[in-house]
Order: sequence, then C-alpha cells, then structure tokens
Amino acid sequence: MSRLWSFHDEEEIRKIFMKNLNIACYDVIKKFAECASGKTFSTLWKCHSEKQSMNECIRLNALPENYDRARDIYMERIQMNRILKEKKQNSEIYQEREEKIYSK
Repeated sequence: MSRLWSFHDEEEIRKIFMKNLNIACYDVIKKFAECASGKTFSTLWKCHSEKQSMNECIRLNALPENYDRARDIYMERIQMNRILKEKKQNSEIYQEREEKIYSK
C-alpha cells in the first residue's frame, strides 16, 4: 500500500532508521569516537581505519529494506496509539454512563 507521508512522519521514520543504524554499528562508531576524542585535524590520518570501518558498517546497514522496517515500526506505533486512544475514550464513556446510572 502506497502512502504519502508528511514531513513530520518522514522525520520520525528517519529517527527510527538512524537509531537502528547506530545500534547496528555501535561498536565501530564507539571505536572511531574513542580514537577521535581530543583530536581535531589529526583525526583525518590517525583514525583513518576506524573511520573506514564505521563508514563500511553504515553502508552495509543503510539499506532500503532497513528504511522500510523503520517505516513499519512507525506505522505500528501509530496504530497502537490509535488503539490506546480509542480504549481511553471508550473507558471514559463507560465511566460517564456508570456515573449517570449510579448517581440517580
């Protein structure tokens, strides 16, 4: 099913995608960050292999199917929020009816 997404929706999907990407590449990102810590320009040559490893991990995990998975996760969240909202509304309606019945 094709769906047009709002800017907000795409931003939320991108956040989920990036979070999953950071989880998948956590170890190599951490190694690069540790190497780059306290360095500025020298990071270019002193942390070259760590940067290559990090970029390779990101390249291998930044796949369209992983973005689709992030979109599916977002859709599940929307549906779950809708269900919870409906349950809350139904509960409030039920409570109002009970209050009317028992207050008489």
